[in-house]
Amino acid sequence: MTEIDIDISEFTDIQARRLQKFLSSPGQPDNTMSYFELTGFLFAVTCAPEPIPSSEWLPLIFDGQDAVYGSMEEAGQVLGAIMSLYNLINSQVLERQVELPRGLVVHGEALKNLEPEADLSQWSKGFMCGHDWLEELWTEYTPEELDEELGAQLFILYFFADRRLAEGFHQEMWRHKNETLAEVAGKLLPLFEECMNVYAHLGRSLQETVMEFAQREQRRSKNRKPGRNDLCPCGSGKKYKKCCEPKAHVQGDDTLH
Repeated sequence: MTEIDIDISEFTDIQARRLQKFLSSPGQPDNTMSYFELTGFLFAVTCAPEPIPSSEWLPLIFDGQDAVYGSMEEAGQVLGAIMSLYNLINSQVLERQVELPRGLVVHGEALKNLEPEADLSQWSKGFMCGHDWLEELWTEYTPEELDEELGAQLFILYFFADRRLAEGFHQEMWRHKNETLAEVAGKLLPLFEECMNVYAHLGRSLQETVMEFAQREQRRSKNRKPGRNDLCPCGSGKKYKKCCEPKAHVQGDDTLH
């Protein structure tokens, strides 16, 4: 099988246009993500409480099917652009300086952002797809005291994904108030990027805590003396008492004299 030569570099406007064209081309699988859906999806992936390998999230871009490439060169260019975009978003999340992707148009008339083809609606759809996919991880790692805060961020970041969803939120939370859907959307829109940053901080902080705990456990395990009937840590396959334990006693005795 021929290897694909993937060039991962700093993400450029040329790569953005290439991805937009490729993802929207007629030959791609049904339900392939649009460019702005992809950016929202990758934002959710990079914010996950646990690192997610590319082998797991890449297939979801094409709805679990194989993308259609015109050549090996095109495959390398497209995959390289996707990975470069991932790295860009990941660096923003790492630095806690998140923003909507360059070129995404946010309509001043808030309700226009609920139209299916609106850039912000596409971003929110991709984000919702990513978070829903990773929901079990968030449930596992999020402390109860942060559930409410996470829910508040999700409410706003999901809001523009679909008009019916927004209307449902409006009915549920504003039915006893006299605010219209347009007024609610107008209030939420200026909060969008701030919510992105809070969500990114929550996810990356959880991930850092999990990784620190794993490293401490690894050090503790490494420093713990094995039991006499445990397999020897040298990898011989023998029990510790039949392998390195006698040597450890000898070395210990030597250090005493």
